[in-house]
Amino acid sequence: GTIRPLYSCLNQTDKVKWEWKKEIKIGDKIESEIIGNDRYYNPQENDVGYTIYCKCTPYDPLTMIHGTPIIHKCGIVEDSEISDILKIRKDFISSSPTTSTSTSTSSSTSLPFRLICYNILAEYYSSTPHSRQNLFNYCEEKYLDFQYRSKLILEEIINYNADIICLQECDQKWFENLFNPILLMEGFRGVFTKKIGRSGEGCATFIRDSRFEIIEHQDLSVQKLSQENQHFEDLFNSHSILKNLVFNKIGTVAQLFSLRFRGVDVNEKGSTISLLNTHLFYHPKAPHIRLISATMFLEKLKKISELQNGQTAAAIFCGDLNSHPNSCTIHFIEHALLDPTHQDWEYLQQFDWGLEDSDGEEEEVEPELTKELESLPQQTTTTT
Repeated sequence: GTIRPLYSCLNQTDKVKWEWKKEIKIGDKIESEIIGNDRYYNPQENDVGYTIYCKCTPYDPLTMIHGTPIIHKCGIVEDSEISDILKIRKDFISSSPTTSTSTSTSSSTSLPFRLICYNILAEYYSSTPHSRQNLFNYCEEKYLDFQYRSKLILEEIINYNADIICLQECDQKWFENLFNPILLMEGFRGVFTKKIGRSGEGCATFIRDSRFEIIEHQDLSVQKLSQENQHFEDLFNSHSILKNLVFNKIGTVAQLFSLRFRGVDVNEKGSTISLLNTHLFYHPKAPHIRLISATMFLEKLKKISELQNGQTAAAIFCGDLNSHPNSCTIHFIEHALLDPTHQDWEYLQQFDWGLEDSDGEEEEVEPELTKELESLPQQTTTTT
């Protein structure tokens, strides 16, 4: 895979000199060789067994002044076989249009673009004793470490050559110090929206600047929308526990965008698309809360899709919906209708979120729920 630079070296990359070097110890002798001068280095077959170092030196081309270099040891390059899934992905990407280099502007409706959507598992949710002992006890701790996972996540999403990247459970510190700086160098403009509460994670969306112009961006929250939405006023007033949950406890947020293809006339049909990225509430006994959230978000998505020229933009609703295909949430998204006798409504009278001191740290499932989760229908990540 590609070795990417130490993120502390990423500011003002036009004023940095890069040097990649490999070293190997043979007896008492150390052999070294400069192997690259770009900001990235992709290990080659003849690098196996060597230790790779990255040296970045601040440099002002106008004054010719060099700063103090930073040297980072990347580790030893190991040989490994490409898994079947990586071969499939490589074939898929190579056989699909290279969206970021498309130059056709004859009809915007025929312009291809690629969107990918991932829940990347926030560092907090994979690092607690409960999560490691119960939720992810099948996985070795070294693979849960975000320092390890972040490199694989970056390589995965960059290699897909997407035009839009939607992430959920993105830690704010990793957005600011890793994902945004590196994806900025890849030509993306990143937007982060923190979930309400103390968890420090949220949704992150990256838009390829050469493909789309961001016309409008809104941050949405269930707490604010539920207090403004008149459609659910009677429901909330007749169910005080539900009202307290959505008004004060649920930290769910969404990112809403209006995007316009670059190089396309503003009045041309299909020149604008609308996008919403969210991560719905996790609790297995709260499908009704996911439905209410999705309904309010869809209403905002519909509104932003109604353009001033009388046209309607194509709308994309994506994210981690924590919903299986037969859930009320997915049924409503697909059909805009819902049977009032749907089984998911049974939790309306029963559910109260008991983590009074969690303040929005939603994904930290209580230990007593672990067994309950196993007995409920599997909750899957769905993108529609």
